[in-house]
Amino acid sequence: MFAQVRGRAFPRLRVVYGDVRYHSATLDRWLRTHQRPYRVEVVSRAQGEWRFVPLPVRWRVERTFAWQGRYRALSKDYEHLPESAESVVKVAAIHHMLRRLRPQRRSRSQRFRFKGHRRKQATTD
Repeated sequence: MFAQVRGRAFPRLRVVYGDVRYHSATLDRWLRTHQRPYRVEVVSRAQGEWRFVPLPVRWRVERTFAWQGRYRALSKDYEHLPESAESVVKVAAIHHMLRRLRPQRRSRSQRFRFKGHRRKQATTD
């Protein structure tokens, strides 16, 4: 991923968060050799913690993936080319941001009932 991104493409990007897999001296050396201005910060559980504890940075990423998973075109991999799949992800992100900028008021829906259907009355014998 870092090889595909030009150093000047994202001038404000300084820190890239990753999980324990990205804790690598080889990656740090590669970033210095190729003069990438990024710092990889590893987010992991506290030492000795065995229970589930949501980590703030990783929780945001998981929440974003969940939002994008609700977008129908991203529910399965329908695209043939990686470029078109990338475009669908961008469209989903734009759609999500637009809905957050201007949310629609939800109207209270009416409960569906069949025509002529009535509630059964309790019979007393």
